[in-house]
Amino acid sequence: MADAFRQISQRLRDDRRARIAVAIAIAVNLLLLSAYVWSRGGQTTHVRVEARGDQFTIFVDGRQQAQAQLVAAPQSGGFALTLDDTHDVPSLPSPRGIDSVTVRALDTGELLFHDGFFSSPDDATWTKRDGAFTDDGGVLGVRGAGQLTLSGRDWRDFSVDVVYRNVSSGSVIMRAQPDGTGAVATVRPFRWNRDTSETISLATNSRAVTTSGAVVEAKRAETMRALVAMTLRPYPWLLLALALAALAVWLLQLAPLPRFDSLVESARTIPLWMSAGIVIEFAFAIAVYISYSLLSHQPHVPDGIAYVFQAKVLASGHLSASPPPVPAAFEFISPPFVQIFGSHWAAVYPFGHPLLLAIGARAGVVWLIPPLVGAACVAMILLLGRKLFDARTGAVAMILLATSPFFLMQAGSFMSHNTAAFYLLASMLALAYIDRRPALYGVIAGVAFGLLLNTRPLTALALVVPFGAWLLSMLIARTHRRTGAIEIAAFVAVGLLMIGAYLLYNYGTTGHVFSSGYQSSGDPTQQVGFSGAHSVAAGMQNEQIQMAFLLLVLNGWPTYVGLALVLLPFLLGTRDPRDWFLLASAIFVVGAWTLFEGNGVMYGPRYWYEAVPFLMLLSARGAERAAAAIAGVVTYVRAQRFAEDGATAATAQVVVYTIVAALVGSSIYGWLLGQHPTWRADFVPEQASAMRGYLGVDDRIPRLVEQQHLHNALVLVEDCPEFQCYGSVFWRNSPALDGDIVYAKDIVLQRDAITAAFPGRAVYVARYHTPSLEPIRPLFKPNRPGQSSPTPTPEATPTPALGGATPTP
Repeated sequence: MADAFRQISQRLRDDRRARIAVAIAIAVNLLLLSAYVWSRGGQTTHVRVEARGDQFTIFVDGRQQAQAQLVAAPQSGGFALTLDDTHDVPSLPSPRGIDSVTVRALDTGELLFHDGFFSSPDDATWTKRDGAFTDDGGVLGVRGAGQLTLSGRDWRDFSVDVVYRNVSSGSVIMRAQPDGTGAVATVRPFRWNRDTSETISLATNSRAVTTSGAVVEAKRAETMRALVAMTLRPYPWLLLALALAALAVWLLQLAPLPRFDSLVESARTIPLWMSAGIVIEFAFAIAVYISYSLLSHQPHVPDGIAYVFQAKVLASGHLSASPPPVPAAFEFISPPFVQIFGSHWAAVYPFGHPLLLAIGARAGVVWLIPPLVGAACVAMILLLGRKLFDARTGAVAMILLATSPFFLMQAGSFMSHNTAAFYLLASMLALAYIDRRPALYGVIAGVAFGLLLNTRPLTALALVVPFGAWLLSMLIARTHRRTGAIEIAAFVAVGLLMIGAYLLYNYGTTGHVFSSGYQSSGDPTQQVGFSGAHSVAAGMQNEQIQMAFLLLVLNGWPTYVGLALVLLPFLLGTRDPRDWFLLASAIFVVGAWTLFEGNGVMYGPRYWYEAVPFLMLLSARGAERAAAAIAGVVTYVRAQRFAEDGATAATAQVVVYTIVAALVGSSIYGWLLGQHPTWRADFVPEQASAMRGYLGVDDRIPRLVEQQHLHNALVLVEDCPEFQCYGSVFWRNSPALDGDIVYAKDIVLQRDAITAAFPGRAVYVARYHTPSLEPIRPLFKPNRPGQSSPTPTPEATPTPALGGATPTP
């Protein structure tokens, strides 16, 4: 052993690069270990509810959040605790549930009750209802929403202190009565949006009537603990996996098996584009299946509806359309995502994404563009990984991206994130090949980055720093400085032109150069930054939500694997600046959304999607670095020296990539084929089939129209509170509202004005929730000779309700 350490020390003294790598590995692992220990257990939320007379007050983490005067029972029958399913989102840190509950008299501070839940709740003390309660190391969890009631207590002025661990939602019912009434205080540490704000409310016959509410802001340190705990969950298992993999490689070297180096060499003879073509076609086919079959080749989210409308406008050769005759009849959501700006009618979003969709709109296959863009992303990440590192890294990144549930959901939808990733990869690819033709590739990179700015502005701004560092690195080599200056000048010049295009588009849609659709839809300072209603604590909570769902859908792997491959290059002491660039870029992309007021979860944590290319490349690098490190360790153990051993390296690659292949297979089996889904969360499909009828949107009304063979018709769609009713058909209109079928919202008080704006059309009323289509003004044909009265066209026949339609949730 002493000899071994001496040899290692000598190697480090002789090899400066090895010393740096070891120093980086030690520093990173000390940092990771410290962070892992600090974050263990995740987030703790302390909720205190006080009842004094008719006044009820709720405190969260020591801060008063809400107070209300409520008419509750004069004497308490006790209190109750309700808890949402603690197993729905397995990526949240463990343990999850109620840590402890304490009751004290308000006036005297006397301890009235305490339970630390070191085992399952005592049936003699608590009355359990609904869910199945579980013990998670002294923390009370539940499968399915459940309730615990402590009854028969003659308390009036008292406080209840509940300590929660990593829960999504919990309630405390004060002065709980047998009929379910009481003052209900609800806290949602893992909150979705401002519509589910934390409230203190009065419940009557189990129906909560909100009287006061506030958005709870947890302690920043506790939210950070949850973020770090989720990120580093695989850390100790990763070290164990590396040790076991090294042991497997060593044993395989001892066993009388065929040499793996020949297997690896034979694999290299397979043409790269042959295997790449299969993967790209797989990704395209799955995205087409999702888009056409599961999502009925139509947008399911208000943003997507607006994007398709704007794509049709651009396909017509204009930047905006003329305002509709009755504006309220053509609004599918409030505030509208397609707005009237004086004489302009346009979507509020920049042009980058609609520009690509316009190609499909022009050809009549707008739904095909997202899968094609997704397939292009798969091809580009292969080329980028190959150029930056090597062919194997590019191939692994390609496979990981093509099988990612997150990627497949975005590539099958009409959201802009898929397009943003396309522009991002195009810019990076041009920069990677910029040494071939500096000016040309600099221009291409600048145009692509400018299109990213015109698609997802905040993401592009977040990437200015890492991309700026990449560009400036071109000036480091003295012999390359002149060429580097040309490259930078080309990128910057074209980038400035794309900023000009952004401003001109503003003028063409809003009528003002410096006023974008984003600005017209609300005060930007209230949405981005901390000068308005938004805060740092709320932004961190949004990031916590993004991280929890990223771990579920990034690869579709078990949560204990998480970001293990992403961590590997740094855990193993990489000194490659390209690895650090990828990491910095991912951090800048995800960190920027702390500034934004919403979490935007839709098809997963979509605000973080542009970080996916960086994470996939880092994951591929992690696998490659792990194989190299394992081979080096096993070679040293077997030969007591550092040396290049082709057979050991090949065996390590086989072991590592077999593990990666198994993980990829688990993703396909679990998410794509829908076997054993492991989570349940709104807006985050746990399997591919769950995307069918996403958000309750489908093509039920167009199917009714098609069944009746309507032509030259105006279809008025029931005016209901949800966007799904009219939003499911609004996008089918031509921007000029001159198509064969025009869909409008049925505003009864303005029906005469709507129908008068479209003379000569048969008019129908369509209902969405109970699908039906009935005429209110059929179009009559001229009489045939011998007829005494007009004959209605076949279109006038009422259509029965369409069976089998999914009701809107």
